[in-house]
Amino acid sequence: MKTNTFKWTTTDGLELFAKSWQSDNQAPKAVITLVHGLGEHIERYEHVAQVLTDAGYAIVGYDQRGHGKSQGNRGHIPNYDQLLDDVTLALNKTKELFPKLPLFIYGHSMGGGLVANYLIRRQPKLQAAILTAPYFGLTNPQPAIKLALGRLTQNLVPKLSLPSGLNADHISRDSEEVRKYKNDPLVHDKISAKMGISMIDAGVYALENANKISVPTLLLHGKGDEITSPKASAEFAKNAVSIVQIELFDKLYHEIHNEPEKQLVFDSIIKFLNSHL
Repeated sequence: MKTNTFKWTTTDGLELFAKSWQSDNQAPKAVITLVHGLGEHIERYEHVAQVLTDAGYAIVGYDQRGHGKSQGNRGHIPNYDQLLDDVTLALNKTKELFPKLPLFIYGHSMGGGLVANYLIRRQPKLQAAILTAPYFGLTNPQPAIKLALGRLTQNLVPKLSLPSGLNADHISRDSEEVRKYKNDPLVHDKISAKMGISMIDAGVYALENANKISVPTLLLHGKGDEITSPKASAEFAKNAVSIVQIELFDKLYHEIHNEPEKQLVFDSIIKFLNSHL
């Protein structure tokens, strides 16, 4: 597998770290832009890239602002539109690197919610999209008083980042994956009030406007997810009608690509990708 690392600059001047993967043995038949979740970074997807490059796809992923090796306050965004602009930049860079290839997008968790919002709000021309455990809401929602405090804080001290409260033991039933996550120096548990409230509002927006999606979408979620809500994913798919195909996996936790049954997940993704070339 051939890899390449590079950087690009956002519309507001931040430098983002990015990486591409492609097969040593075959020319890619299509390319996928990959958007990771909250607190993590793109190099946690090396094994996902290996599976997809073996299947004939090139991958381009980036560390979102305030994550991994990218610039920006940890776990903070100036506004949600800026995150959407970052996705546009990533897609454009992907096209530059792999011109004329069919283009897919794949988002996990916060990245899945972001991709869903991007499909609704920006109406991109893409082959198809994949969402895994997308954030439309938490499995265990925050108390109303905490949300009210967050809405106040986002205006008074928008850059103040606090612990996200994500329980690392809930990412996977594989103890080795949990250990690696906890010991990864590029993983953080920070989120600002501005980012937290923006994500909540975007999740609600996506549920209410799912019928506006015009790109074929595969949504995969584990029924055992204690972080992002599988029920919200089912609601999203229902509201989007037939353009969103949903598959729920019994017992699987949040990072379905890091579960013992991950090959089932990869099989579903590859089958979907191949069917939309």
